[in-house]
Amino acid sequence: MKEKAKNRSTVLGELRRRQTISQRTFAERSGISRGRLRRLEGGQFEQATLEEFKRMAFALGLEPAELLTATDSPHGGSLLSKAGETSFQIGEASTGLRIRSFFLPQRDIFAGKMFISSQCTVPSGKTPRCKLMFLQLLLGKLKVITSSQTQELREGDCLLFLSPIPYSLKNPLRREAVTLLVTVPGLAP
Repeated sequence: MKEKAKNRSTVLGELRRRQTISQRTFAERSGISRGRLRRLEGGQFEQATLEEFKRMAFALGLEPAELLTATDSPHGGSLLSKAGETSFQIGEASTGLRIRSFFLPQRDIFAGKMFISSQCTVPSGKTPRCKLMFLQLLLGKLKVITSSQTQELREGDCLLFLSPIPYSLKNPLRREAVTLLVTVPGLAP
């Protein structure tokens, strides 16, 4: 087990050296102390916080998912995160849809929360598409509209999509609707 952890941490150092980046420069670019980087490269990579992980990826010119793949993390894409930190977010205010997760994006699965603005309809082209998608409404009301039917979800209700059909989301309330979102395969960052 220690050998496997050492191999993963060596990969981090190897990525840095391959780009001819010194540990000092890596520390400056990432905003992480040299001592902490030495520990992360030397066998404590699995103890990196989510914020450190994102900073290291940025300093190496990589997306977090690329660094995760390169280091082959056994945590399946998750790292330590403090409450309030968000590792992954897509969407914008203009669409009325935001998706957040404390897990880094993966190719095979995604789990997070989807937020739909009050009295907003998110058109079909702006909604997530996957082979399999599971929604559970956590807060509010939500209408899921397809070409053949409309499903109205209330708090606690679940809906499973078995194919990537075109659909839109409508929040009829004056407060934000929040759903648990699980997709297979995962969402692209």
